Amino acid sequence: MSLTSERIKQSRKDIGLTLQELGNLLQVNKGTISKWEKGVNTPKLETIARLAEFLEVDMGYLLGSQNERRIMSLTEFVESTEENQLIYHYRHLTQNNQTILKQLAAFMVENQ
Repeated sequence: MSLTSERIKQSRKDIGLTLQELGNLLQVNKGTISKWEKGVNTPKLETIARLAEFLEVDMGYLLGSQNERRIMSLTEFVESTEENQLIYHYRHLTQNNQTILKQLAAFMVENQ
């Protein structure tokens, strides 16, 4: 059994879902869930993202890339979203404006 399959099974049990209930949420049959939990098959990445949502764990936890199972707090999500918005806006600036923004940011950090 793989780490992903073990974590799917344990997370499902932790929130009290049956194979059938999780299958209904994901619109797959319970046999599919059972095969994932036994390590016979592996869910696609998009399915793992949906599994993480329904199982109330972080996707990285299911994939084994992190040991912490929690989902981001609302504060962490908002901060992450704000950072992503800054990155998005930065990437859409001209090269000259990116340079100006970097200089301004460096100045602001130095003078806090």
